[in-house]
Amino acid sequence: MIRIGCCVLAFVFFASEAIGAEWEPWPSPQGSPLVAAGFNHDDGGTLLVICDTKQRLMSIMFNEPRATWKEGDRIEVTTRADDGSQMKPSAGIVIAPTRIVVKDESTWDLYTMGKARSFFATGVGGYARVWPLANFKKTTGPVLQACGDHWPD
Repeated sequence: MIRIGCCVLAFVFFASEAIGAEWEPWPSPQGSPLVAAGFNHDDGGTLLVICDTKQRLMSIMFNEPRATWKEGDRIEVTTRADDGSQMKPSAGIVIAPTRIVVKDESTWDLYTMGKARSFFATGVGGYARVWPLANFKKTTGPVLQACGDHWPD
């Protein structure tokens, strides 16, 4: 089941070349229980917010093209809002040499992302990135709703 989910996520991850420069809904394969939104940097660094509607579970996925991680390893993921707030690091699992998924602990990362005013930063296995907040809540709101959650008003 996990391997099937990772394969579907990998397909979803590279399914759209149209994503870039802003947060946008991410296409899912037909019949997939996944709903996603993401941001893609010019160099291919990507962050996806994903809901598995079948299991009603949120996760976040990172693609870091500079990385060469070992599949199955646990990698520390930190998220910091532009106001300085952050939670304890989350544990991500490497699903491919450049991809990490954070499952259960993703809620705390999303909480921190949502506290930001202009941007938030992530540290993933020694690689740092800054993500803009413009359009973030509007685009990821339907993903949260698909899992029975929402951004606070």
